[in-house]
Amino acid sequence: MDGRTYGRTDERTGGRTFFPSILLGRLSEVDLIIIIVRSAGDATFIFTQLAQSDLIDIQIFTRMTVPFATAFDSLQGCVESWQYWFWDNGLLLDPNKSAVAYFGTSRRLQCTTWSSAMLTGSSIRISDNLQILGVTLDSTLSLDPHINIVKNCNYHLQALRHIRPSITKEVANTMACDIIGSRLDYCNSMFYKMSVKNFNKLQRIQNRAARIVCGVGRRQQNAQQLCHNLHWLPVYSRTDYKLATLCFKSHVMRQPDYLTVTLDRYEPSRFLRSSTHLFSVPFCNTVLGKHRFSVAAPLVWNSLPLDLRTANSLPVFKNNLKTFLFRRDFK
Repeated sequence: MDGRTYGRTDERTGGRTFFPSILLGRLSEVDLIIIIVRSAGDATFIFTQLAQSDLIDIQIFTRMTVPFATAFDSLQGCVESWQYWFWDNGLLLDPNKSAVAYFGTSRRLQCTTWSSAMLTGSSIRISDNLQILGVTLDSTLSLDPHINIVKNCNYHLQALRHIRPSITKEVANTMACDIIGSRLDYCNSMFYKMSVKNFNKLQRIQNRAARIVCGVGRRQQNAQQLCHNLHWLPVYSRTDYKLATLCFKSHVMRQPDYLTVTLDRYEPSRFLRSSTHLFSVPFCNTVLGKHRFSVAAPLVWNSLPLDLRTANSLPVFKNNLKTFLFRRDFK
């Protein structure tokens, strides 16, 4: 992030290549502003069927530095350029479906008094929450609004409970992993350094799913033992699993590029076998900055044993990593 304005237009992809680049690879402890400018059209159609439509979703982000007016001028010029492109292609920018979100530390947010921003002659609201690809981001990246997925999981768990007597344990386990696990694991690499309260909410969902699959009441058996029997990793370990896997792909397979460039090899002053295949951890003194991939991934990777860090293939690494985390959590 060098103070310039960045933009990306995703047609028929829903912005899937943009999202991890910003939240995993380029987010630093400094303030960040994201502007979502949506083209005119049905709002529901844009969110749910963008991949099959010709509508365009533009995502623009820039680093906010003092004076803030300079950053807004840069954004203004970028949005105006997109507006001209829209006009040339018979499209219009819709300010009613556009949003501005300001991300920063709690201290910075307290000093911010913005309620709207003027872009291309239209007043665009400043939102406290912003939803991108199913993940709801709040201004401090605490992910409190996103943890409301608990309500959706409870609905599906209740449905699974109704049909549980009619299906086998193996089928129930598969359904729970597909319906519940996929929601707990979606973009869970962002859960690193999340509050214990939010982790507990997600863990209770997993515990309830384990009881339904095993057909055990709440007071009959410990939920941790049920997860052990089902070979389910706890929610916080699933976050470590995702980060370690992304780090392995970036380190060994050199993909994706936008994550690979955020990792720096650790070079010790003298050679030690235990210090090989390590990454440098950038200095960071804010909770917001610890969410970024360049900080979270090296911390998780460096905590792994040497035999894991020197694995030569992704399937072997995943199997050994799950075994390591499983033994760590269920001693």
